[in-house]
Amino acid sequence: MSNEELKNVVAACPNFYGKLFQSTFLISAFTVGGGFVIIPLLRAKYVDEYGWLSDKETLNLVSIAQSMPGVVAVNASIILGYRMAGIPGALTALAATILPGSLAAVRRKVGVIKLLAGTGVAGLVLGIIQRTL
Repeated sequence: MSNEELKNVVAACPNFYGKLFQSTFLISAFTVGGGFVIIPLLRAKYVDEYGWLSDKETLNLVSIAQSMPGVVAVNASIILGYRMAGIPGALTALAATILPGSLAAVRRKVGVIKLLAGTGVAGLVLGIIQRTL
């Protein structure tokens, strides 16, 4: 797709950024197996369901994402988001990709802190840490 066609697609979709965020967030949240598993799901959503990108273009952009350093799923989301809607699209896709993992990590940390605070384990752990230093 040309840049002009992409601008028309974004303009024609009244809630483009919401759809981009929601679809990327859900794929990222419920996919297990790493970045290489997420890529075909992003392709199915963006190419087959929404028609935002062509199949060849998606393949080329994912190839670039795989050659870049960093997490493949994040790289692919950023590049695909940027191609569809520039910097706002890249930031939207980035946030939607990293937010599920970040929320899960915070939730686990809060759970561990509550567990340790409710038992005598917290004092034990602090004592061990002080003893080893």
